[in-house]
Amino acid sequence: MKNLVIGACLVASGFAGTASAEAKDYVARLNDNGLYCARVETVGINGLPQRKTRCRTLEGWEKAGYLVGQKEVSEVE
Repeated sequence: MKNLVIGACLVASGFAGTASAEAKDYVARLNDNGLYCARVETVGINGLPQRKTRCRTLEGWEKAGYLVGQKEVSEVE
């Protein structure tokens, strides 16, 4: 019985993870190391969404499946 409950929870968490698989746009800032850092939403080990800051190259962001654009810096006159 215990295994049945655990299995049902695992199946339900799998469906919840696929329901929010829509693409999101993120804005990244260039750091001193030449990487673009953005605060992105990830899914934690417990299945709950989390926001974490990750730093990668633009090609790395694209390979990971994220849509990331560079933050525009406006100069004040």
